[in-house]
Amino acid sequence: MTAPATRDETRLPLDVGGLVRVVPPPEPTPRAVVLLHGWTGDEHALEPIAAVLPPAWKAFFRAPFPVPPGSAPRGRTGFSWLPPDRVRGSTVDDYRAAEAVMRQGLQVLTARFPQARWQAALWLGFSQGAATAAVVGLRQPHALAAYAGLMGYLPRGAETLVAGQPWAGLPVFLAHGRRDPLIPVARAQAMARLLTQAGARLSHCWADAGHQMTRPCLQQLAAWARAAVPPMPEEGV
Repeated sequence: MTAPATRDETRLPLDVGGLVRVVPPPEPTPRAVVLLHGWTGDEHALEPIAAVLPPAWKAFFRAPFPVPPGSAPRGRTGFSWLPPDRVRGSTVDDYRAAEAVMRQGLQVLTARFPQARWQAALWLGFSQGAATAAVVGLRQPHALAAYAGLMGYLPRGAETLVAGQPWAGLPVFLAHGRRDPLIPVARAQAMARLLTQAGARLSHCWADAGHQMTRPCLQQLAAWARAAVPPMPEEGV
């Protein structure tokens, strides 16, 4: 079921698959946030997390691959950033289609909403979306101003992406549940080590929880985001 439309939101289908749902800020600001849902999610899945972030243009990306019926627990459907046969055991090369979605989406956003700083945005991903945003961001380090990975991981081969510290000084926030049954916390800890090697300025919240954000981690995310992506003056001021 499709969620009700938010005030003044815009939906932008992409030629390469997927779409972007854009929600403008309640007050004028050039600040921007790019959000990527997890496996079986869609362009509405991260609204509760987006609600704790500072006022900004918010671009909710939807992944290009529909989840086949019967392939997800409890009859879930939705969308995936990876082809159905590459969801488990993925490598960095399996994210090329996702990278094309993000590249085209950012181009469309920049042309359609030039008042927002899409090339200096906070990228936030949940689970598979966190892996996607990290892989694409490590390949295109000048396309983002900060990164938040929630319940995330890095795929095989990510070691090749951190050489040369592509994220030198980049603010990074990771959150994970120590009892996560889907993505063990050890994978998040390995992700933290690799992103530190990439030069990231790392903050994290490890919670006594499963595959979901806790209130304390949401509060830490909100405080981190306010500091990591402060308000920016309008162009030409």
